[in-house]
Amino acid sequence: MHKDLVIAFRVPLLAVVFVQLVWWIVNLLKYGKPASYHTYSAKFWGITLFIATIALFGFNYAGIPLWLAIISGIIHTVEEIAMTLVLPEWKHDVLSIFHALRLRQKLISDPLSND
Repeated sequence: MHKDLVIAFRVPLLAVVFVQLVWWIVNLLKYGKPASYHTYSAKFWGITLFIATIALFGFNYAGIPLWLAIISGIIHTVEEIAMTLVLPEWKHDVLSIFHALRLRQKLISDPLSND
């Protein structure tokens, strides 16, 4: 429907796809399964995707909303890659890199804890 837009934004859109693929590969290599962090940045990315979709299909405008979705998607994915690299074992529902760092410290200091 918006072929010209996809062509115009192909590099940033492919950047998002690329970092998502890297995220999947990192998780599969480290944990053998996808991560399930449910971060705040994922929620923000979802909101920006919703806004960009409404702007595009409702008002035929991409501009700032699409750029915001692309940038937040890259930031979100980089955060989750960092979380995977930081956490010594698979954990779910880790809300941010800061939570992951605290959890890592807790897991290292008390490896028998199952929180």
